[in-house]
Amino acid sequence: MSFYSVFLTSFNSNTGQRVFATPGTTSWTVPYNVRKISAVLIGGGGGGAGGDGGRGETNGGGGGGALCYGTIAVTPGETLTVIVGSGGPSVSGDDGNSGGSSSIRRLFTELLVARGGAGGRERTEGANESAAGGTFTISAGVTQSGGGNGGNGGIGSGNSGGTGGGGAGGYSGAGGAGGAYNAAGSSSTGGGGGGGGGYTGTGTNVAGSGGGTGILGAGSNGTAGSTDGGGGGGGSGGLDGSTNTAGGGGIFGTDNYGGGGGGRVDNLGLGADGGQGIIRIMWGPMRYYPSTNVNDINI
Repeated sequence: MSFYSVFLTSFNSNTGQRVFATPGTTSWTVPYNVRKISAVLIGGGGGGAGGDGGRGETNGGGGGGALCYGTIAVTPGETLTVIVGSGGPSVSGDDGNSGGSSSIRRLFTELLVARGGAGGRERTEGANESAAGGTFTISAGVTQSGGGNGGNGGIGSGNSGGTGGGGAGGYSGAGGAGGAYNAAGSSSTGGGGGGGGGYTGTGTNVAGSGGGTGILGAGSNGTAGSTDGGGGGGGSGGLDGSTNTAGGGGIFGTDNYGGGGGGRVDNLGLGADGGQGIIRIMWGPMRYYPSTNVNDINI
């Protein structure tokens, strides 16, 4: 074998990435000669509350999922448990379901955890509650780490229809909060997704969902959802939310994760589901989050 072939083989074993985009639990074996990995995790967004019809309800949007990242020392051949959180489904005539947490574990130790957002609240007239965005935890010993909480779902008051979903967390700040009835959502900080706008009585029957956040490193902040039920803008490469679709745009494609679903107005039917979570692990010389050589490398 030539020197070039030996060098290329060594480089290939030391530079790579793996994306876990299917909700559920997976065992992942650290590749040969890899002793350090960097990972980003996004939790699932909470589902928006569904309407029951004719009860004077305020149906809230779900909270956005958290984001966290960190660099972990590993041993070649060891097995880590990778758990990807699902988006919380909306439920007709009831609270939305919470989004699932995304985590990386070594045996019984949770190294990184990005929790899902709470489901939107279905409440009768006079209620004033919002669904909390997800939080994150980073274990001691994980380096070059950070993240942001998910944005809260919109707060409703009185018989005010649907409120917007919260945006997914960012690399250094929270996702934007969802908007109340006839109010814009909030823009995000630190590269998170923007919050969705509240339903105004025109167009769709569901308030705007929160924007999702991407997995290719820190970028721009998400923009606020509009007062007419428009979804929040995605941060750090994430796609926008939209009305009557899952948080973060409703398409489980690239860079489109963790936004909270918008709540339905006071009529029978579903709100929007929360956007699903995701985990990306990468390794190689000088590759670590939030922004050092985080681009796709296909080897």
